[in-house]
Amino acid sequence: MKIAYFDCFSGISGDMILGALIDAGLSLKHLEEGLAPLKLAGYRLSAKTVEKAGIRATKVDVVVDDRKVHIRDYPQMAAVFQQGRLPRTTEMTALGILERLARAEAQVHGRRLSQLHFHELGGVDTLVDIAGAVVGLSLLGVDDVYASPLNLGGGMTRAGAFPIPAPATANLLTGVPVYSSGIDRELTTPTGAAIISSLAKGFVPFPSCRVEVVGHGAGETELPATPNVLRVFLGDMVTDRVWGEDRVIQLETNVDDVSPQIYDYLIERLLESGALDVFLTPAIMKKGRPAVTISVLARAEHGARLMRVLFDETPTLGVRVQDVNRVVLPRTSQSIATPWGRLRVKVTRQDGHEEMRPEYEDCRDLAQATGRPLRAVMQEVSAFLRTVTGAAPLEMPLSPPPLPEVLLDGGVAWGEPVEGQAVTTSPPAAEAALAPASPAAGENRGKSRRRRRSRGGRNKKKTPPA
Repeated sequence: MKIAYFDCFSGISGDMILGALIDAGLSLKHLEEGLAPLKLAGYRLSAKTVEKAGIRATKVDVVVDDRKVHIRDYPQMAAVFQQGRLPRTTEMTALGILERLARAEAQVHGRRLSQLHFHELGGVDTLVDIAGAVVGLSLLGVDDVYASPLNLGGGMTRAGAFPIPAPATANLLTGVPVYSSGIDRELTTPTGAAIISSLAKGFVPFPSCRVEVVGHGAGETELPATPNVLRVFLGDMVTDRVWGEDRVIQLETNVDDVSPQIYDYLIERLLESGALDVFLTPAIMKKGRPAVTISVLARAEHGARLMRVLFDETPTLGVRVQDVNRVVLPRTSQSIATPWGRLRVKVTRQDGHEEMRPEYEDCRDLAQATGRPLRAVMQEVSAFLRTVTGAAPLEMPLSPPPLPEVLLDGGVAWGEPVEGQAVTTSPPAAEAALAPASPAAGENRGKSRRRRRSRGGRNKKKTPPA
């Protein structure tokens, strides 16, 4: 799997991304050909080698002829992608980035998308930056994108009306790790923030990979004592790591005055609102009060909605939010045919082995429909799935296995089925042992016990007194 890792120690912008990709081996001619299906006139791409604080880099410019094209409204810009002939996946990715950028700007200015006019961002160069990044990564054969935490810079915006980061940039970077090195410049632009926050699967110090090539994309301004470049690493993910890296947020709050009856409903609401997982942990708070910690894992874009649910459904006064790095196995969801009908399963792969796990809801419905114990249904479905993946021979139990008996104090009690445990007594024999005796048989056994006690009393030797 080929990855691209963007090292954003001097921030990131659209032209820096294009420069880094070209410096890493992307042909400018191939990039222009990849953008040709947009049918976007009035611009040209230029690339040149420059030096930034002693580092050689490639500077890419989108040169726009304002006399030939006037595109600054969001509906017009979206139509360029929609009416072009880019590959479907490329078109949808580019449209998604443009929409995120537009929504961030609309939120700042209090406008609807249909009314949005990009004042500070040029329409054509923004379109070329977005489409160029998506097309360029595709031409280089990149499968996944990762990035470092973003250096935002500092100072004021160009208009001098707002501190860095610009309001739209701040909206786009919700949930993304950022910092400022103290440089009095805008280092991360709205377009750069929209592209990298949309494409990156994670923001990590450095993923495990075998680096093949390194490219440097130059920014516009000169920075004091720091090269104003974006560095990109292209390489293959190491083969001995089958898991992927992911970044989510974790919301947590402690509650000590909630009825346990609400937790089931709360968990349902959180999951419906986009939570990846919800779990409850017992805790002891100050003054020795027992409490419950509610933990929610989610994507950053769902954070505000989930916090609203926590505030609405619990009496909490605050929610802790932190970024969490995860490593996850690749997984897919499938619906497969089984002897009981179609069931949904999760499929994971590790070290060349495939494992299928049935969905709980489908097993529950099957148990309710058949009257069988849920545990037995899950065992049989899991056994069948192991035969599908080749992990076990096709010997699926179609009827419930006999339960082993456990002898206890001279009686017979039914125990739990233990894998590999031999059954010492068959169920019919055990049932016979547990069956109530007939009245006649009981009377005869009673007489026999009385005779034995009588004989025992006559034969018992008396011990002479001391």
